[in-house]
Parts: sequence; C-alpha cells; structure tokens
Amino acid sequence: PRNCYSSWEDLKRDIQSAEEADPTAGGVFEVCPGTIFNLALFLAPIAINGNNIVIRCGPNGSQKNDCSVVGGENHFILGGSGSGIRFLGMRFESAFRTAVIAGGDVDGDVTFDDCGWEGNGGDASLIISEPLGGQGMTVNVIGCSFDRNANIDSIIQNIRGTLILRRTIFSNNTAKYGTVSVSNGGSISFANTCFVGNGGSSGIGPSG
Repeated sequence: PRNCYSSWEDLKRDIQSAEEADPTAGGVFEVCPGTIFNLALFLAPIAINGNNIVIRCGPNGSQKNDCSVVGGENHFILGGSGSGIRFLGMRFESAFRTAVIAGGDVDGDVTFDDCGWEGNGGDASLIISEPLGGQGMTVNVIGCSFDRNANIDSIIQNIRGTLILRRTIFSNNTAKYGTVSVSNGGSISFANTCFVGNGGSSGIGPSG
C-alpha cells in the first residue's frame, strides 16, 4: 500500500492486488486526511473479499481527519468469507442505492469504528445479506453515526446476518420499516445506542 490514498482508482487497484497476491494477508490502506472520493462520475464500488483489509482515515482512523466517499450507487461491497475487515473513521455519504453492502457469508466479519453514514438513499444505508441465501456475516458497528439518511426499507437492513451495535447514534433518519430491521433469522445485539428524531417507524423491528 501507498503512504496514503487520495485516488479511488488507486485504492481499488491496490486492494485488489493485495487480495490476488494473498487473500489472507490483508493490509492497512490509509486514506489521506481531507480526501473526498467523489463517485458521482459513476466510478465503480470497491469489492473486498479477502481477510484483514483495513481502510483507515488518516494515521489514527478518526472521522476528524475528514475522509469521505460521496455519491454513486454503492461505495463498498463485501463478499465471500472475508474476515478481519475494518473501516476506521470513514464517512459514507449520498449513495443513491446502498452505501455499504455486507454480503459475506457466515465466516466473514467486518468492523466499522468511528464511521459515519449521512444523506444516503436507496433501500438501506447498510445492508447485511449473503446473496446466495445463506447465513450472513457478522457486522460490528462501534462508535458510529447515522444522520439524515432517507432509505426505502431501513437505515440498516439485516437479512440473515449478525449485527452488533455499540455506542452508535441514529438521528434525523427516515425509513419505512424501522431504523434497523432484522429478518430471515438475523440477529442483533446493541448497547449504549441512541435513536433521536427519526421519522417513519423509528427503532428496531422486523422487516416488512
């Protein structure tokens, strides 16, 4: 990996190269502070299928370093059995389908630490769903924020996955079936998580 990334295509290429070289080795991919990846020009999302890929905003992985992915249909699509995937301090903004699709299988896991979702549209801002109908991956959301997202189904839609929420706030969002929906045998655990000023069906419930 480079010292830090300000080009979406460079980040995508180097993640793909690292996975092709060794799908289990992973690596830390640092986004340069102040970077805005603008996907409005229909740049494709980044797919992550390997283990131990870490995408970090600045040297300490903090939202204060202002690293954002903005626009486009999707930002990141996770698949396969990738485990130990981490996003640190990243912001996902204004995607018009789903910002992050956590589509890995039951052996996969991802952690979002100090990340933010803002102004996203589509079915959900974060979807957990294994595309072949199997049990989904584990998604840890720690110290994150979801603000002013307007989604068709839910802000987080958990289909057959495992969702763990810690120290996270949902504010000023709108969604038809609840701020967080869980269906098809999915599970959820949450602590120190707040729901403030959300429209539609606020809170946690089954997906309709």
